[in-house]
Parts: sequence; C-alpha cells; structure tokens
Amino acid sequence: MQKVAELQTKVKNETFSNVFSPLGLSSVRIAFSKDSNSQRFIIERKDGRDIEVELHLPKGVAGKIKSMVIFPGCAGDSNDMTNIAQSFVKKGFAAWTVDFSVGETESQDFEDYTISQLVKDVKDVVDYVYNHESVDQAQLYIAGHSFGSFSSLLYLARSQDERIKGAIGICPVVDIFEVGFNHTAKLLEKLHHFGRILRVWMWRTKRLLKKAAFFFWRLTGKMFVLKKNGKWVYLTRKFMKDILHVNSREKVMKELSQIKQPCLLLYGDQDPWVSHEHVQEIGDNISADNKNVIALEDEGHMPLGQAGADKILRKTITWLEKIALGIPADEPQIFTAN
Repeated sequence: MQKVAELQTKVKNETFSNVFSPLGLSSVRIAFSKDSNSQRFIIERKDGRDIEVELHLPKGVAGKIKSMVIFPGCAGDSNDMTNIAQSFVKKGFAAWTVDFSVGETESQDFEDYTISQLVKDVKDVVDYVYNHESVDQAQLYIAGHSFGSFSSLLYLARSQDERIKGAIGICPVVDIFEVGFNHTAKLLEKLHHFGRILRVWMWRTKRLLKKAAFFFWRLTGKMFVLKKNGKWVYLTRKFMKDILHVNSREKVMKELSQIKQPCLLLYGDQDPWVSHEHVQEIGDNISADNKNVIALEDEGHMPLGQAGADKILRKTITWLEKIALGIPADEPQIFTAN
C-alpha cells in the first residue's frame, strides 16, 4: 500500500493533563509538558485510516540520530507518550509518538479498534520513520505501552523486522481476561473479610468466570475499560473476536518466540492489572538472547507522568549500555541499575 506523509503542523509549547478513571478504582491525573521542538505528520493511507505521528527532536542536533518510536496503549494517544518521548530526547534520541488510526477517545469511536489493526499501524509507522531524514537507520528502536506493547511486539515477532534493533515493552498486556480478573480482585479488596472469601472463590472458578465474561461481552457487544477525561473507553465485540480467533493468548505467546532482537520488559510493581508473573511469561517466551524483565518501583499501569518517564529512561539506558548496543553513557553514575 502506497503511503504519503505530509507535514501537518509545528507544535507549540503547551502544558496539559489527562485524567484516567478505572472502573471502581482511584482516578489518576497525569500532567504533560510539550516542547516546541516537535512536529506532527500525517501518514496517509488508501483505506482512509490515516495515522498521525509526532517527532520530538533534541535542540541543536542536526543530521541522522538514534530514534525511538513509542506506541500508546488503549485510550492513549501521542500526547500521553509526551513525557516518555521528551525524556529520551534529553538523552539525544529523536522520539516519535503515535496516534493509531483507530480508537479515538474524544469521538469514542472504538468500533475498528483491534490488535490486528494496531499491528498494521505499527508496520506503516516503522516504514515511514525508517526512511525519515532524521533517523539513523542503524539505531532504530521501538517501545510500546500496554496494548501498544502487545501490538509492537507482535509485529516484531511476525515480521522479524531487522530494521528494529531493540524493543521495550512498558506494562505489556497480552491477556485481556487477566486484566479484567485482576481488576475485579482489586475491587474485592475493599470488602475486607468478605472480599477475601470472594477472591478465593474467583481463583477456584477462574476458567468458568472467563467463559461467563466472554459470554456477556459477546451478548452486550461492549466491555468498558476506563474513563479518560470523563469519557468511557470500551472494547467492542469486534475486538473480542480478534483476540479469540486471530490473536489469542496462546497463539501470541508462541509467536513471541520468533523475536530475536533484544527486548526489555518493564512492569509497574503497583500495577493493578498486569502482574509480574504475566510480564515474566511474556519474557520467557521471547527467544532473544538479550532480554530482561525489570520492575518500575512505585508505579502502576500508567507510568506516564514525569517520574515514571524518568524511571523508564533510566532502566532503558542502563539496559542498552549493558547489552552494548553502542549508546554512550555521558553520565554513567545516573544509570546505575538498582
């Protein structure tokens, strides 16, 4: 498919915040500050599903430089990846953030939001970024948060794209039922003793609960996930069919064995949805010689604020140095692994 990228606009300095409200759990307000040294582009496609990307560049740097492409999770967009992107910019990266072609929160249009579509979007973004004039093709890395990690790792597994030199998964989600199960268990903690009894019952009937959850999802056509800035985000029946028949947990875990590039998987040790065990299983299935699973201390599923972004940067730079991918450490004392 032929794609054309056009410059849309020069981004101005701005500060903003987004509020994420998981069902029944505490809301999280995350502040973002966007630098003016960034530009937005449109990747046009013949099917009409255009993708917008934003390029964040270090000031005073010219020519081709190492690049990091960052894919957002469910309900996320390029703005939500701003703090992570600009943390990498401070270490000399060109950082790209992405608005997927589907799943736009403001319009609440989630009908075509599927993992299969996200994988296609990842491919088209990588194709464009790789050929951009600012990109050092020998140092192109990808990162993804939540479903952005799911789709980018799955793309890498299926394509074995040698243009990508390393991948970072931030709170990766492969099993949507596990997310819902853990969320419910977290809600039951509020019921104290009775909640503990119910959690024991949940674990004993987990397989039955999974069948029931998918039955009601199929019946209603929607699974509500969270609110972003007061608007519900939901996954449709089409998404459900995609993860049952095309991108099932079992199939994806097997496919991850095709990944040979270095991979770093980061998880929040306070994440109510994605457990360390789940992330470790993803890591165990990846065949790369250089792979690590590392905790982000005191972070939940949304390590998107400045503190979380700084932790992601520190862990990533330390890891890149450790596997000798040629990223120089100009301040090595900062990046000592915990």
